[in-house]
Amino acid sequence: MNFLTSQILNAASHVRSASPLFFTSGNSVPTYFIHGNKDEIVLVEQSMKAHNLLIKHNIPTELILLKDIDHDLLSINLESEFRKVDSFLCIHVN
Repeated sequence: MNFLTSQILNAASHVRSASPLFFTSGNSVPTYFIHGNKDEIVLVEQSMKAHNLLIKHNIPTELILLKDIDHDLLSINLESEFRKVDSFLCIHVN
């Protein structure tokens, strides 16, 4: 195995160990996603995949896609979304 191949395999292993897509199960916690549809750092497809896996495992989940928003959610007013998160948590987390 050459150096480049080794680096690629190590990077793939690191990504896999950090991705919730590989750890979703029937024991996962209720999860609420808020994702900007213009996010180029974490692609919206990642949240959609995780959301769908949770549904497959019958885990309560919600996915909110914010139109024309990128990765910087701190720069916008999320007050209404936080109210929805609060309601979701009150229903699904004891």
